[in-house]
Amino acid sequence: MPKRRSVTLTDEQKEAIALLPDKKKVQLLHRLIRKEPKLVDQIQYQYVELGETQELRREDVEEQIQEVMQEIYVDDMKPLSWWLGYLRGMSGKISWHAQVTKDVYGEVYLNLLMITRTLAQLDAINSHAAAAPSYGRGGVDHFSMRKVSEYCYARARKLVKLMSRVHEDLWLELRPMWQQIADHLSGLDEEEMYVGEYVEVQQLLADVEELL
Repeated sequence: MPKRRSVTLTDEQKEAIALLPDKKKVQLLHRLIRKEPKLVDQIQYQYVELGETQELRREDVEEQIQEVMQEIYVDDMKPLSWWLGYLRGMSGKISWHAQVTKDVYGEVYLNLLMITRTLAQLDAINSHAAAAPSYGRGGVDHFSMRKVSEYCYARARKLVKLMSRVHEDLWLELRPMWQQIADHLSGLDEEEMYVGEYVEVQQLLADVEELL
């Protein structure tokens, strides 16, 4: 679907809208809002739910993440090449929640949950593959594994910056997940990484360790 082009109103148009009867203004607003699902959800959250359902909405997204993570567990034998689609879908749900509710803590927490669960699963695949070289269907898809890892690292870098907006009283709740990321990064084999990847991993590890 092509992206709708934003329109800039002239001063004359703004004045004409201001002079419209209230009933007509409401009718126009209803027509416009219906075309913006996120705006509809923001209205629902702010004016119907009175901004009191932030935690419930966060828990709902968390539950969805948990369900999706079950889909990419090794036991289900989902191809690694599918993982990026799952992760991008979950990232979209998290971003929607954050934009509607302005839940900064939730944005960090939910992303960390997604990242740590994914990296733990990648580590499990590596462990199984090391113990049994014939593990999986035709061996480990290292190319897809690297793509999934890079996606997680990129999101983690954004979260490091976002942590400055999280109240320090809540950092304690997030530190165990940051520690999981640090442990994963520390356990990577330097010889298996190309130069640029190694530099990025070491920089991310240094940034994460500053949060611990």
